[in-house]
Amino acid sequence: MTQLSDFNLLFANDNPQTWRGYRSLFEQWRTLYPGTKLGERLKMVSAMTPETWAPTYLQSFRDNAQHTFAETLYEETSASEVTSFNYAVEDLDAPHSPLSILFHSDLVALDPQNLPDWHSRPFVKAAFSGFLDDATALIEAITDD
Repeated sequence: MTQLSDFNLLFANDNPQTWRGYRSLFEQWRTLYPGTKLGERLKMVSAMTPETWAPTYLQSFRDNAQHTFAETLYEETSASEVTSFNYAVEDLDAPHSPLSILFHSDLVALDPQNLPDWHSRPFVKAAFSGFLDDATALIEAITDD
């Protein structure tokens, strides 16, 4: 987890261990901070998204993240309530809707200290460009409010 502007980014992979861990963390937060809307300052990040089947992977990631949020941080709501903290599965602005970093095998052994121009390498740009664009838009939206 890292903080970016007013958001806390939650980095994850789409696997059962991830969702059990976040479920446990969210339940703890709900217990420690009842009545607060902590989730409004969260945004999931799909780290190591497989490029060859990214759409399918991200849909599964989003669905599992939404399920985890719904069980823990999202409020029970009816269709007529518009101010409750709850999002539809497909809502791109929802905390459970992930930003994405594409997986590239060369990132595994990347040593930035011994590769001074690491950030300009094509595989780094390919992996992070979408994430950086989306994160920038998120920050700009906050600062414009």
